[in-house]
Amino acid sequence: MKKPIRVGFVGARFAAKFHWEAIRRVYGVPVEIVGVTSKTPEARDAFARETGIEAFETFDELCAAVDVVDLCTPPSSHEELAVQALGLGKHVIIEKPLTGYYGANVSGFDGRSFSKEQMLREATASCARILAAAKASGKRVCYAENWVYAPAIQKEREIIQKSGGQVFGCLASSPTVDHTLHITAVGNSLVADRWSGRDAIR
Repeated sequence: MKKPIRVGFVGARFAAKFHWEAIRRVYGVPVEIVGVTSKTPEARDAFARETGIEAFETFDELCAAVDVVDLCTPPSSHEELAVQALGLGKHVIIEKPLTGYYGANVSGFDGRSFSKEQMLREATASCARILAAAKASGKRVCYAENWVYAPAIQKEREIIQKSGGQVFGCLASSPTVDHTLHITAVGNSLVADRWSGRDAIR
């Protein structure tokens, strides 16, 4: 029998729970979910108890025990953690959004009024740093976004490309999450600039 691929979670809340369920359903290759770490010890320990996996006190300890690091953390931490894990020779799964710009070193940052062009440049640079770390390590970055290749999304992309049209804005919400994502267009790209509670949308 093949040696199992050992997976560990960073983050122990909402995303970790559905990643846990998804990874348990992997078939065709042996996979072992080894453990979890989190900045919140109570959440980490509760998740470990509920799932029967080990609770690791630190990110480095988790990385030493796994082949794949599954990032289920706030998106503002994705780049730093992904680059660290890749540097330690680990494959990385990154929950959506992959990365972005969250106002680093900007006092009173508000994505609704901040330059969308600068946000796009910063988010693109963040992606480039993650990809450079992956290339240098020879490891893979897997993006946990389940709608990118959905037929409806691909059809919309095809229509926009063929017509030369533009998307000026959209709202996206989930029936399972009480938040709405606001997206605005910058040239040919979309930039997510804020989340709001569903009751804020009328």
